Amino acid sequence: SGERKNLLKADRMPLDEILKKVPPVSVAEYTFATMSLIKVVQSHHFPLKGSTLDQSKLSSNLQRLNPFVDGDGVVRVGGRLSNSNLPEDLVHPILLPGKCHFTRILIDHHHRINLHTGPSSLQCILQQQYWRTSARLVVRQRVHRCATCFKLSQ
Repeated sequence: SGERKNLLKADRMPLDEILKKVPPVSVAEYTFATMSLIKVVQSHHFPLKGSTLDQSKLSSNLQRLNPFVDGDGVVRVGGRLSNSNLPEDLVHPILLPGKCHFTRILIDHHHRINLHTGPSSLQCILQQQYWRTSARLVVRQRVHRCATCFKLSQ
């Protein structure tokens, strides 16, 4: 919003003063920002031709997932659940590259908001929205690098 931009331009204002004046992020803003970042990440990692996916340049592992670009420009995984009554995110999860900085940040975020859950639970939670290449390995690595979980296990 415009108010946010003006606050960020504040000249030499202490951070705590800025944070007091910044309104909380709305759900719509959070969703818009997340989807925008996902589109940028996907455009760097998956071969797009305009608004479609270039199937010929995908690896054989990705081709088996039958990926497609939805109406919002997000690459999703195809599948046999198209005729089910499940929500769109479950039927066609968003495709994310496994070894990408954004994916690691997203995994860390979900790990924290789900109270430092273990790798299996975290993977299950993430699969409800996202499909990541090499998912199990990346989730396990991120959970094992969590300082809070490491301290609690000692």
